[in-house]
Amino acid sequence: QALDLLGNIIDADRSAIFAADDSTGEVTLLNYRISNKTSSEQFIISRTIVKEVLNNKNAVFFSDLISDERFARQESIVVSGIRSVMAIPMVDEDKVMGLLYLDTTDPTHRYNEDTLKLVATFGNILAAKITNHNLLKERQEKQALESELSIASQIQEGLMPKILPDVPGYQFHAFQMQCKMVGGDL
Repeated sequence: QALDLLGNIIDADRSAIFAADDSTGEVTLLNYRISNKTSSEQFIISRTIVKEVLNNKNAVFFSDLISDERFARQESIVVSGIRSVMAIPMVDEDKVMGLLYLDTTDPTHRYNEDTLKLVATFGNILAAKITNHNLLKERQEKQALESELSIASQIQEGLMPKILPDVPGYQFHAFQMQCKMVGGDL
């Protein structure tokens, strides 16, 4: 939905959301949108652009990749015919959690500073939305686990005898206190 909404605002042949692995510096394609203008079904992006965004944690745009020396000889750029690119880091607490990427093959359409600001704002909102979703999911998982532990604790308490045996000459008392909510540590 986010990519469709962005596609209504910004002219892009391709747009995508990538998850970033902080330890390896690798990105994983989560979702993408390809307009009808392009016939490519593969979604390949420049590793140089990915490294630039992940390492510096800055949004970048390139108005004309073909004339930029850093990209003019890169096969992924030349083969795809990409002319203009934007890549925005999606940051959560100073950690790049992902990347928002857009490009176009239209030589007359070039991204600029204003377009970058708009997409960067959108990327920040998307990062916040993803973070909130992840926090909600964690909270729901924690609540489910706490509920299961409470039930397990009640079951374990229920294993203690309610009525102690009556044996002449002996008194019985049963007591159990779990080390944690449930378990064999008493």
